[in-house]
Amino acid sequence: MKATWNGTVIAQSDDTVVVEGNHYFPADSVKAEYLRPSDTHSAGASVGLQVSQI
Repeated sequence: MKATWNGTVIAQSDDTVVVEGNHYFPADSVKAEYLRPSDTHSAGASVGLQVSQI
């Protein structure tokens, strides 16, 4: 699975977990240089990093 934003790959892994239709990437597969801290959090399964509202 590959996550892109404006043509840039921000995460890529063959080991994502799908929960209720959302893909969760292992933290080490996400390019942190494209992320920034957010006050928005989601409650639910702790299966990895959820990239949302980018």
